[in-house]
Amino acid sequence: MPLAGFVQPRIEPEVVLKLGTAPPASDDPLALMAAVEWIAPGFEIVQSVFPDWRFAAADCTAASGLHAALLVGTPLAVTAANQADLVSRLPSFELTLARDGAGVDRGVGSNVLGGPLNALAHLVRVLAGQPRFAPLASGEIVTTGTITDAWPVKRDETWQSHYGSLGVEGLRLRFT
Repeated sequence: MPLAGFVQPRIEPEVVLKLGTAPPASDDPLALMAAVEWIAPGFEIVQSVFPDWRFAAADCTAASGLHAALLVGTPLAVTAANQADLVSRLPSFELTLARDGAGVDRGVGSNVLGGPLNALAHLVRVLAGQPRFAPLASGEIVTTGTITDAWPVKRDETWQSHYGSLGVEGLRLRFT
């Protein structure tokens, strides 16, 4: 992936969800997972126009956020047979992040609001409280938040993620 045009880019490993149906306004992880068509590993590339990434929430909003790019790996279909297993693994799976073959960081699914499905439930609630925004619908892609810290990236680095017991294949990304 070329880094040209990005400002102070960083990498965030995430769990990405594709919705098969509109998710319910519920905290029940099985009910939320029933709305998910697939899960996949992802790398979100974030950037900041603020020197040394020092800013307040209002600054970030004024700059239209931090998102620069999203790379999504091979999806794992959510089926009736694997739903309950995935629900049990999402909060506790361990993710490892490496740069040029050396470990950089570790995180667990619960780092994201207690688990990626909790992040989905939170998003559903926030959108429900904002009448000018449509609720989530079938076909939408949801990134659930970074499992580790966001790490600065540079040209000629190769980053790799491993999603441990979650059962999805991690990503490998080289920056140019």
